[in-house]
Amino acid sequence: KASFTEIPTACTKPPNIGFCHQLYGYYYYDTGRELCMSIRNGTCASGDNLFSSVGLCKEKCIPLTLQSKVCLRRPIEGTCGTVVVAWRYDSISKYCKEFNRTICGGSTNDFASEVKCQYICQHTRKPCCSLRPHPTRCFGSTLHWYFNEMSNNCHTFPNNLCGKNRNAFSSYAKCMNRCSCK
Repeated sequence: KASFTEIPTACTKPPNIGFCHQLYGYYYYDTGRELCMSIRNGTCASGDNLFSSVGLCKEKCIPLTLQSKVCLRRPIEGTCGTVVVAWRYDSISKYCKEFNRTICGGSTNDFASEVKCQYICQHTRKPCCSLRPHPTRCFGSTLHWYFNEMSNNCHTFPNNLCGKNRNAFSSYAKCMNRCSCK
């Protein structure tokens, strides 16, 4: 038992009780490695350097380089010659989208493939719109639309089927907004 006449100041302050929000699937930017790193699942953390996806971490923390600044330039569609299918980065939607240009068009924001556009502008290589559609039974899915690179348009899967990979969308509008600059 302690014997004193006054209560110590530390004993008069309320406890600083915080809440621990365990994180699952979160990322932070590691300045030493200059990379977005995953946080071990179940870790308690808070602050501004926490992101719910690696993409969001990269978007917020990885600075534009000379190489990625090309992604902010407007593509030039041109008005002469043969039409060429190309991909460009859309800085508003933050996706690579297909567009048609002529051989006299083009700019630095003009890529031969979705993957090349993604690698330069999004720091990833996960094709979506250029994937070959993979129809399957729906089993409750509503992903009835896919993007066709050749037509630069979205179509429904035949026989009321649904898509199984990333090139599958719930509506024509969502498909076109994600994949095409039409």
